[in-house]
Amino acid sequence: MKTLFRNFFLTLAAIAWTGTAAPVHAQSTGGNPEPNLGALFQEVGFEQKLGASIPAQLQFRDEAGKDVALGDYWDKPTLLVLAYYGCPALCTQVIDGLTESLRQVAFDPGKEFHVVIVSIDPSETPALAAQKKAGTLAKYRREDSAAGWHFLSGAEPEIRRLASAVGFRYAYEPRSKQYIHPSGIVVLAPGGKISQYFLGVRYPFRELRLSLVAASDRKIGSLVDSILLFCYHYDPAASPYGNFIQALIRVAGLVSVLALGGLLFFLFRRGKEKKSLELSAFVFPLLPPSASTVSGKVDWLMGALLAISLLVLGGIFFTIVYFAIKYRKGSRADRSRPITNPRKYEITWTLIPLLIFMVLFFWGARLFYTMNVSPSDAATVYVVGKQWMWKFQHWNGRREIGELHVPVGRPIRLLMISEDVIHSVFIPAFRVKHDVLPGRYVTTWFEAAKPGRYHLFCTQYCGTDHARMTGSIVAMPTGDYERWLSGKIPAAENDPFSVGRELFRSLGCASCHGAKGEGLPGAPPLQGLYGRRVTLQGGGSVLADENYLRESILDPEAKIPSGFQALMPSFRGRLDEEQILALLNYLQSLQGPKK
Repeated sequence: MKTLFRNFFLTLAAIAWTGTAAPVHAQSTGGNPEPNLGALFQEVGFEQKLGASIPAQLQFRDEAGKDVALGDYWDKPTLLVLAYYGCPALCTQVIDGLTESLRQVAFDPGKEFHVVIVSIDPSETPALAAQKKAGTLAKYRREDSAAGWHFLSGAEPEIRRLASAVGFRYAYEPRSKQYIHPSGIVVLAPGGKISQYFLGVRYPFRELRLSLVAASDRKIGSLVDSILLFCYHYDPAASPYGNFIQALIRVAGLVSVLALGGLLFFLFRRGKEKKSLELSAFVFPLLPPSASTVSGKVDWLMGALLAISLLVLGGIFFTIVYFAIKYRKGSRADRSRPITNPRKYEITWTLIPLLIFMVLFFWGARLFYTMNVSPSDAATVYVVGKQWMWKFQHWNGRREIGELHVPVGRPIRLLMISEDVIHSVFIPAFRVKHDVLPGRYVTTWFEAAKPGRYHLFCTQYCGTDHARMTGSIVAMPTGDYERWLSGKIPAAENDPFSVGRELFRSLGCASCHGAKGEGLPGAPPLQGLYGRRVTLQGGGSVLADENYLRESILDPEAKIPSGFQALMPSFRGRLDEEQILALLNYLQSLQGPKK
């Protein structure tokens, strides 16, 4: 908002200047013609004299009225500004722009560098300079920096010699009694040698900092600043830093494109030899193998997005190249029929992308729904993540750590929770990724399409040994899986149903809810509770899923069923996540035969 108002007032000042100065061309006083404004503007400009030295003996007066020589400030890098303190608009913007940038630079005026502002108006006094300095320091807001800011005034000959030395061409317009001058700052190295120019009224603080480092011959600044100076060089035509290694980057970019094209050609030929209809094998064998019922669909969607993006990029690139060559300067291309009514083109390039985007949206939405809603016949595997391991428990109670065996061709639903921090299950071959949260159950599912051993990762940084939180998914034919699952049948007391039933009895749940969850007076029944909606006190309802049941066990007063009082004690701290999962397994069984 501040910049907007500043630009607005600058525009008003320019309009006002045009209104007062325009009559100069036509009016005269006493028969003597007024100065031609156009000729005055032709005299104005910044002639950059890089490497030139400013005479050190030039004499001025500082804001205190003390006589000083410019050479007194040449012991450090110096930011030099030529302006005048009574300027109605532009000079203030130059000084304010410099002040705003310096506020973001860690260097302190007077310690690492000087700021010297010289008035080009010989009629201005040290008192006016002191007033301008006080206003600038108030905007700078940095204590103990006054010694590094120097506001000077002086005589006409000294001002002209300084302006000539730095290439600052200005003119005086007597009708408005104002100076016409360029805007910018000059960076001086110690000794008064011109190092760099910044033109305009805004100066990027990073480039300003680097200019001071360069002017000091790297005697100030950090190691990073010195390294950056190797990557950049000063471009006097544009005045900020330009990339010195842009040409090298272009060459490297071209080599990279050619190398990438060669690699894709090689992979295409290699994938074609496999005669596979899977995108990961046909075009991008660098992708993980496609080993689930949805992984191929994900690959085709991503391939379509990539192909459309490359098509659009290529179309734009070749169109730019074509028109740049056809309508280059000096070409004989026909320019006599410019497009005056581009509506049909605008409608075309609006509707076609819209149609493409809508197709991609519905394609992606359908795939998203498929990947996030598990089939009703999916077998549930309980997953507990903790630093830094994955713990799995099958529906018959068999446990695994770091390895999960699953049958091929059967949907597997993962019911997951974390015991400590946020983790994330990622199975690249199945194109499955889902965050695992503490204090909340989340689910995902997959169906292995082919036997094999596939990587399992945690993709959420979860502590110092995060990289070690890996595992494997072992997909097996159904017969082999059944034999593996029944090879070590846990004792009856160790399967989730039996453990949950014993916990239900030993924790005293049966004394209120009944031995079979039928519900006694004062306690809600648990039979048939899982999967239906529960009406709550105060209105509203909630689905009785795993998260609701877990919350009711740990914080029973959070959501109280309608018609009942908050009498149940909290079991927070008395049960771990595996015991809670066992209780949930038992509660789910109360609505019918256990699966």
